[in-house]
Amino acid sequence: MTNAIDVLHMQWNAVRRHPWTVLGILLCVAGVLELAIRHEELPKALAYLGAMLLCAFIVDLFARWFPTQWEFPVRRPHREAALVVGIEVLALVLMILLFVVFQLNTLPTVWKIASIPAMAIIFPIALPLVLLWWKYRPAELGIRFNAMSWVFLPVLLITSGTAYLVAPTEFTLSKILASEGVVGALITGLITAGLSEEFVRMALQTRVGAYLRNPAVGWFFATLVWAFLHSPKWYADGGDLYEALMGAVRIVPLGLMWGYITYRTKSLLPATLVHGLNVWGLQNF
Repeated sequence: MTNAIDVLHMQWNAVRRHPWTVLGILLCVAGVLELAIRHEELPKALAYLGAMLLCAFIVDLFARWFPTQWEFPVRRPHREAALVVGIEVLALVLMILLFVVFQLNTLPTVWKIASIPAMAIIFPIALPLVLLWWKYRPAELGIRFNAMSWVFLPVLLITSGTAYLVAPTEFTLSKILASEGVVGALITGLITAGLSEEFVRMALQTRVGAYLRNPAVGWFFATLVWAFLHSPKWYADGGDLYEALMGAVRIVPLGLMWGYITYRTKSLLPATLVHGLNVWGLQNF
């Protein structure tokens, strides 16, 4: 009980120290609720937001039980922040060009092959190579596991349990397995989505946070960038700009929770596992 009270006290102090970040989060929450009301999914949205808060509480509780001395070193904040932000801005431009302007799925195969170099920017291939070239070791980039990393298990239990309780008919696990199979689902979830996207989020939130000397702003900024990088593809698929943009707002709470796991554990692996195994559809409404 004492640990739980201490966690709540710590979280309240964090809210008071970072009012502008909290304001940004509240605006995103308002957007999530507006979208849920528009789609007549308010109970599911409230359960989703509540699950994210509970996950944050569990992450902080684990941090008290299993404290870590690890950190994400950032040796040249200005240079590295410019690199990561520049690459992600370029990735956004390339996604708009490929999926919205040129409609990649409709192009001949030769043009799809020609777009492969752009994929090295959109998917984080160039970014880790540069950081490794700058003498960062894999462990310094989050490829490590500690006692606190086991927090991914209760987080998975909370998200999957909430999704099953509030919308069992929309539980997406069976649909994913039917379309991709077990191996395909694991590859898509853990590598294509989980590891690649969590690496970008880690690089953004650590480098921007170090440059601004404000980890909270780095954390929020990284998730905003991550979320809106989904919008070009969603717009290309659905043709509704409002839904594509609000869809990005909808996943911000989920992204913040994943980013918070990385911030507290100082490891990429738990967030990668939680992200890669996010097959419950809790955020879909």
